[in-house]
Amino acid sequence: MILFMYCGLADSLVQTYAYWILGALSNDTKTLSGYVGYYKGVQSFGAAMAWLIEYNGVLYRWQLLICFALAAAFIPPTLLVALGVKDTEEGAEEPKQLSVSD
Repeated sequence: MILFMYCGLADSLVQTYAYWILGALSNDTKTLSGYVGYYKGVQSFGAAMAWLIEYNGVLYRWQLLICFALAAAFIPPTLLVALGVKDTEEGAEEPKQLSVSD
């Protein structure tokens, strides 16, 4: 029971981090919608593969090892993308200072 709670927490943390990185990549909504569409497609493909692995009767231990191997394999590319994110506030104006005139 506790293991499932930790798996759910880890999933939500990874997904939140992925959306944060996607949101930081661009300010253009068309570009971001393409990124999110690709992300959701890859996520759905992964879920379909998980169901296929379960359907074929692969032992749970192997399923766990596959999951850990994939998680470890995606750390370096994720780190490269996260390090490449720059602050891009295009069109943002400087905040105006309010002053009291006599």
